[in-house]
Amino acid sequence: MCVKYKFDFTKEKDLILKTTRGVGFEDVIDAYKRGKKLSIIENRSKLHKGQRLLVVNINNYAFAAPYVIDKKRKRFFLKTVHPSRKLTEKYILKQKWKKQKNSI
Repeated sequence: MCVKYKFDFTKEKDLILKTTRGVGFEDVIDAYKRGKKLSIIENRSKLHKGQRLLVVNINNYAFAAPYVIDKKRKRFFLKTVHPSRKLTEKYILKQKWKKQKNSI
């Protein structure tokens, strides 16, 4: 049996992110639904145990969205969204380089 989880976030934080970073939670959810998920990785920070990072491709740039799982409410609660140069290199640029190399 597959349990469906929904995304959840605070509207205030979404507005702040859209204003300051140009990308909000709705953009992350939309990218995820359109199949632009690059990875889900464990957050290795000791300060944020239990968090995972949803990595999505938005306009050919990797954005990381830390989240926690609320099993009671069946929700993925998004904490923030930030662009990541390192994740862009790892998931987007390396794939482009491999495609170019294989086409030669």
